[in-house]
Amino acid sequence: MPLYPSLEQMKVSSLLESQGVGGGGVGSGVGGGGAGGYMTPWEPPYDDASVAMQPVQSHADLLRSMGYEAGSFYFNNLGELVPTNPAAAFKNDDFSQPGAATDCASNSMAICPVPPSGTLALFQHHDIFDKIEIKAGIRLVTLCKNDNGKVGIQLKDIEKGIFVSFVEAGSPAALAGVRFGDQVLEINNILVAGYTGSKAMDLLKNSSPNNIRLAIRDRPFERVVTVHKDGIGTVGVEIRHGLIKAIVKDSSAARNGLLTNHHIIEVNGKNVVGLKDKALTQIIDECTGALKFTIIPKSFYEKLTKNLSTGQLRVQMDRSLPI
Repeated sequence: MPLYPSLEQMKVSSLLESQGVGGGGVGSGVGGGGAGGYMTPWEPPYDDASVAMQPVQSHADLLRSMGYEAGSFYFNNLGELVPTNPAAAFKNDDFSQPGAATDCASNSMAICPVPPSGTLALFQHHDIFDKIEIKAGIRLVTLCKNDNGKVGIQLKDIEKGIFVSFVEAGSPAALAGVRFGDQVLEINNILVAGYTGSKAMDLLKNSSPNNIRLAIRDRPFERVVTVHKDGIGTVGVEIRHGLIKAIVKDSSAARNGLLTNHHIIEVNGKNVVGLKDKALTQIIDECTGALKFTIIPKSFYEKLTKNLSTGQLRVQMDRSLPI
């Protein structure tokens, strides 16, 4: 689904589309405007020839000048240039030589373990990782009510904003990709800034069964940190009730900026809110290669989950992978 830098630009694009003009006049998505592309602000053409855009070197020419084949890299959903074939793309670099790989594999920290295929795990690309990352933009989500007349979310007001504190597994909201910690800006074109959580929920309850439109900003309180396991399979964190209590010195967690007093919300995109430490540790142990932890400050986590029941947190919470 497209992302927009601001709510105003989303509305302008929607208006143009409804008139059959299309969103191209407002902005263009990364990689040709595909799903998940970021809508860039519209800019007027240059009127002054003196400031006209000068020819620039293409990405293909730039790659060739660096000694790489033009087709050896591509842009992912985040607009990042990543290798198409990691092993081939870096075959001339020191760290992919057999000796270097062996040294890395035997290192007790094993930051870049080598799988049987010989491809360095450090450079493996997974499409699911693109979906885990927090996007800097606003998306429009259309929901319907289930047989019980609910969309499957609970809303909470924090600092004059409305946030998703609960997403029910298998609900319309879960199927539409709404996630714990998302900020809701509008419900059916009604701006909800300054609303209480109960007043925002009333808007949902009083909505028609179909075409409930939410303008959502992606999890503004959260951030994603990538870590790697060491030689004994740990990342260097002490977890208690889902909260990071301590960081091991010189561990991957320390090197990559994980912080104490932050709750782990997701592990590789899987929601772990409310799970017991044993279940959370098991999920971490079962992960191989790089791990992406989505974390949130303790203060915001406590505000979001304050009135949720144990059943909602541990049993009913949606834990599906991001779509």
